[in-house]
Amino acid sequence: MRPCPYGTVLVMSPWNYPLLLTVDPLMEALATGNTVVVKPSAYAPHTAALIKELLESIFPPKYVAVVTGGRAENTCLLEEHFDYIFF
Repeated sequence: MRPCPYGTVLVMSPWNYPLLLTVDPLMEALATGNTVVVKPSAYAPHTAALIKELLESIFPPKYVAVVTGGRAENTCLLEEHFDYIFF
């Protein structure tokens, strides 16, 4: 693997594999030098809260930000400019 960062990556994880499909793209994005915004699924609110708690305790906010919520938050995020989106 050769680091070739995109910039800021949005990881929107699904409800059915919330941990795997959050952590895997998150680690790959960080390993290649990107900053990451993680948006866990609103359909798994307890898992989303746990992901937020874990990631915020591990990573500084300048590298990883976690946004929870539903459609309104998704809409706001998608109006922002991201260099890469994992969905």
